[in-house]
Amino acid sequence: MATVRDAMRLGADALAIGIPGGSSHQAAMLEMLSAVTEEAHAWGMPVIRHSYPSGELWGDREGSTESVMCTARAAAECGTDIVKTWYTGSAEEFRRIVEAAPTPVVAAGGAPAPAPTNILEQAAVMEAGGAGMTCGRNIWRAEDPTKMVRALKAVVHDGMTPSRAVALLS
Repeated sequence: MATVRDAMRLGADALAIGIPGGSSHQAAMLEMLSAVTEEAHAWGMPVIRHSYPSGELWGDREGSTESVMCTARAAAECGTDIVKTWYTGSAEEFRRIVEAAPTPVVAAGGAPAPAPTNILEQAAVMEAGGAGMTCGRNIWRAEDPTKMVRALKAVVHDGMTPSRAVALLS
């Protein structure tokens, strides 16, 4: 949508680039990602890849731990500073993603959660060695966004268990 210079001119602090993993255009998109990342780094600007295995080449494996691992690793190999990808459902499975990508990995918040507890449980990415999580819509759609942020902070930064952090939502 824009060049690195456009982003700088607009005052951006970082670039976020979304590239589906497993598309028939994957090779060309990864080449573009590498080139843009190299240019951004020349200007001291970090790059975040939104790395989702949603291309047609995955077939019924789309969203599997293996597909998430592959796209996360590709993002790291292209030089991105942070990989944002799908949460794979448990700390054990997400740890495999973190171990496969030699760069910080954060979990995307995904679709609206059925209950606030689900968001707090997703904070298991921290147990897995993840660098954090993003959960915008699940915060601003919460009954009390301030309380949700406090509960997430307790889990992510203070080591509270999700089952105890639920009490902070009351």
